[in-house]
Amino acid sequence: MIRPPTVHDLGLRPGDGPAELASAVDRLLAALPLPPLLLGLGEPTHGVEEFPRLRNDMLFHLVRHHGYRSLAVESDWLAATAVNDHITAGAGDLDQALATGFSHGWGGSPANRELVVRLREYNTGRDPADQVRFHGFDAPLEQGDHPSPRAALLAAHAYLAERLPAHSVPYEARRLRELLGDDGDWTDPAAFMDPARAVGDSEQARTLRLAAHDVLAVYESELPGLRRGGTGESAAFDHAYAHARTAKGLLRYHAALASTAPDRMSGIIAVRGAMMAENLLALAATEARRGPCLVFAHNRHLQRNEAVMAFPGTELRWWGAGALVSASAVGPRYAFVAAHLDPGSLPEPVPMSYLPMDEADREGMDAIAYVGREEREESGRSVR
Repeated sequence: MIRPPTVHDLGLRPGDGPAELASAVDRLLAALPLPPLLLGLGEPTHGVEEFPRLRNDMLFHLVRHHGYRSLAVESDWLAATAVNDHITAGAGDLDQALATGFSHGWGGSPANRELVVRLREYNTGRDPADQVRFHGFDAPLEQGDHPSPRAALLAAHAYLAERLPAHSVPYEARRLRELLGDDGDWTDPAAFMDPARAVGDSEQARTLRLAAHDVLAVYESELPGLRRGGTGESAAFDHAYAHARTAKGLLRYHAALASTAPDRMSGIIAVRGAMMAENLLALAATEARRGPCLVFAHNRHLQRNEAVMAFPGTELRWWGAGALVSASAVGPRYAFVAAHLDPGSLPEPVPMSYLPMDEADREGMDAIAYVGREEREESGRSVR
């Protein structure tokens, strides 16, 4: 795997404005051995508006000066289509797009509202090929919430059944419904902490995992024919293919919930990371013809090195999406900028999602963006 040189100091100071930010981004891109297909911008915590505002400013500079044509955020892939439909075609209203198009409750973020407004304004009147698209790349998971694979698996199966001969589509929808059983069994919140409450290792669940793999295999073997038919059919394929990946991933997630291995929690988080990586690689493949993609998420999801979270009495380790993408064929075309805020500038109470940066983390990044809270009214941030 080709690794770009580490670029830790781009020479900006707290209080510098948009022009300095643009110059820093230009210098970073010029220093990389290859132009990225996926450029990651991470944040050390969620819920601090300075980070998504930095994302917004960076995105529009990349769009106007470097040909970027998409943004992917740490939000449910399938839900994010509501935002994309709004910014590209005017579907629904702004409040509806924010309420349904962002998972994790982030539709209420002022920076996300500003983003959607600016993207809608930019896209209005532009040719679809030149519009900026919005994507999520996360799984449909919330803390302690694990949905049934029913919707994703049946949607993926139905798409194939409508377009291929019956003998080419594995399983009948009726049989899949029988195996799925009651959704309440899949969504029991107690299963997150108690593997005995999880159903992911039952005989039915094991059969469903095989079925999901078989359905996904048809998407891959029939890809040229299924994507043929113009932009509309390609978009329908991409959506259905996302359902197929999600069904497979959710069934793996439920299997991890049912595990009694000593590293069970690491395994659960690792499945989410793998689902994120699969979605990013799919985005890189579908968006490459139009332009690169800016990716925004927590630093832990985007770093190249192994992610670590320490808790009293335990330590979680897993390979996140950035590490998995870096190990793939897309790796040489992936770059990562980690945003950072001095702990003394964090809001009180400190968000639970805050993970400080240490020296080992620097090995997994190309640059560090230092964001200043006090200087925000003067467009203050620094990228170093």
